[in-house]
Amino acid sequence: SRYGGLSASLEKKYPIPLAAALFFMLADFLLTFITRRKTFLDNIPAALALLFILSSPSMADDISRGNKAFKNKDFFKAEQHYREALKKKAGDAAYYNLGNTYYFMEKHDEAEKNYRKAATFDNPRLEEDLFYNMANNCYRKGELDGAIGLYRRVLRKNPASSDALHNLELALRQKSKDNGGQEGDKGEDERKEGGMSEDEMQRVMNLLEDMEKNSRKKQEKQPMPAVSQDW
Repeated sequence: SRYGGLSASLEKKYPIPLAAALFFMLADFLLTFITRRKTFLDNIPAALALLFILSSPSMADDISRGNKAFKNKDFFKAEQHYREALKKKAGDAAYYNLGNTYYFMEKHDEAEKNYRKAATFDNPRLEEDLFYNMANNCYRKGELDGAIGLYRRVLRKNPASSDALHNLELALRQKSKDNGGQEGDKGEDERKEGGMSEDEMQRVMNLLEDMEKNSRKKQEKQPMPAVSQDW
């Protein structure tokens, strides 16, 4: 992949139990690409988790075992448990977690298939993380238009998502760079098909920079939250 040069650089803690983010450095302009590694049921209220488990205890056992393997980075075992859960009952949790597992196994086509299946359940509690991870998966496949559209969808749902804003900026920069290396006629054809012109791209980039500055100002005014030490 053209974007395979992204390498793991550091791990950042988040104030969400059992959730973490991996950072990747893009050598061309030294910006980080943010990936969330999180399984469904990690951060929902205990009462909702209990309802889920009671509704399908056998399936929930498999998902729980899969989550444990996932957190231990044993993605092969996690895949097996999530598949067992899906044999008993199709559900958004298992499809979503299986998609995440394939993402970290770098099986991006399989990840996309399972993310799409998870999306058919229209679960509002899962939607933001699902579309964010789908966008990351598109980015890794080099499908920049798909990634850009999905990051925008996340931002429409949650305009405060700094991760989605950051990765959207990366995708737009990469798209601009790719388009800059093409011949003029090809670039014109792409714009007719719905691509961005250079002026449009610059306006979007300026807007993103303004949004990021405003986000930083708000964060500076807020006290730092306690940080989970799950990893």
